[in-house]
Amino acid sequence: MVVVTDLTSRLERDQARADALRFVTHELRTPLVSIQGFAEFLLRYPQASGSADAAATIFRESQRLVSLINTYLDVLRFDAGARSLRREPIRIPQMIEQLQRVMSPIAEAAEIRIRVHLDPALPTLQGDPPMLSGVILNLLNNAVKYSPTGSEVTLRVTGAEANVIFEVCNPGSPIAPDDLAHLFEPFFRARATDEPTPGWGLGLTFVKRIVGEHHGTIEASSDENGIRVRVILPATAGSGHHHTGSVSSGHELGHKDTGSGSE
Repeated sequence: MVVVTDLTSRLERDQARADALRFVTHELRTPLVSIQGFAEFLLRYPQASGSADAAATIFRESQRLVSLINTYLDVLRFDAGARSLRREPIRIPQMIEQLQRVMSPIAEAAEIRIRVHLDPALPTLQGDPPMLSGVILNLLNNAVKYSPTGSEVTLRVTGAEANVIFEVCNPGSPIAPDDLAHLFEPFFRARATDEPTPGWGLGLTFVKRIVGEHHGTIEASSDENGIRVRVILPATAGSGHHHTGSVSSGHELGHKDTGSGSE
C-alpha cells in the first residue's frame, strides 16, 4: 500500500509539472514573443512613427498574459488545496465593466466590436469573482481572436428560471460536430479555418474546470452564423432578482469606428 501511494503521488506530481510546462511553452510563449519583438523595436527606433502602436501592443499583450497567469494560478492553488472556492455575491455589472476595460484595447486592435446585452434584472449569483471573471474573459478573448476583422462579438447575460446565463457569440466558419465534442479538451483546436491562429485550447480546459466547480455547465454550438458558447450557472437559492445597474443593454466597445471603453 505504501508503494502504491508513493507511486500515485509521484504520478500526480509528474502530471502537474507536465501541465505547468505545457502551459508555459504554449499559452505564455505567444504573448511573450510579441512583447519582446515590440520592445526591441522601441529600443532600436524610439522616435519611429510606429512607437505609439508598439507601446500599445506591449500593454495589450501584457494584460492578456497577466490574465492567463492569474486564472491558471487560481486553478492550481485550488487543486493543491491552498485556495478555497469563494462563495461571494457576484456584482455582475461591475464584473462586466472590468472585463470591458481589459478587452477594449484587444478588441480595438483587432477592429472588432463587442456588444454587451444585460438583462435589467438578474437572479443573485454567488461564486468566486476572480475565477468567474477569468471564465468570461477567456471566452471573449477567444471570440475576438477567431472573428473576422470588422465584425461583432456579442456578450449576453440573461436570467432563466434559477440560472444566470453568460452567452458569447462570434461570427466565423462553422465548427464540425465532431470537433465541438472535444472543444474543451486540453490542447484541442477545432479545424475551422485554413489559416493558423495562435492558441492551443488550454484556456477552454480551465474554463470548463472553473464552471464545473461552480456547479454550472458549459456548452458550445456552431452553425453558418458563427460560434456560440453558453455558461449556465445556478443562481443563489431563494434569492429572487436584483437590478443590474450601470451596464446598459446594447453597449459597444472595441471597434475603431465607434470608440471603446466602459462608460
